[in-house]
Amino acid sequence: MNDTEEIRETWRDVLLVDGNGMLHPRGFGIACHLGVELEIPTIGVAKSFFHVDGLTKTRVIQRMRKQGEDVFLLQGDSGRTWGAACCFKNTTNPIYVSVGHRISLKTSIEIVKVCSLYREPEPIRQADLGSRREIKAWEAAGCVNTLLDRHLMYNK
Repeated sequence: MNDTEEIRETWRDVLLVDGNGMLHPRGFGIACHLGVELEIPTIGVAKSFFHVDGLTKTRVIQRMRKQGEDVFLLQGDSGRTWGAACCFKNTTNPIYVSVGHRISLKTSIEIVKVCSLYREPEPIRQADLGSRREIKAWEAAGCVNTLLDRHLMYNK
């Protein structure tokens, strides 16, 4: 069994991806790539907004607040719906939900809403917290130095 088949066996239902799906300048973000490669439904959930099709973060937030809804569909100048800006659980800053692969936007929004105890869906939040704990443990053990690694990466 190769890695892709093993992952496909493990993740049968839907994969929430910390990144964009169709809400991407090329219309095909990391959530799309993973879904196609693994042949599973994926949802893109991003904290940062990519400007696409006449949509800007400032414009989206202004229109969302004016509308007063917790979900604002991101329809560009072309008429295409790229995803949705969502503020669940009385959060101030929206997250951006978009279709990754083999799932509708409506279902994507519903799944993200059900999974969100805070700003971002709990599976993504827990993965982020767990990875940060691991990095701290590796740093404490002297295995990695993320400050040095960042310095070397950005100061070539």
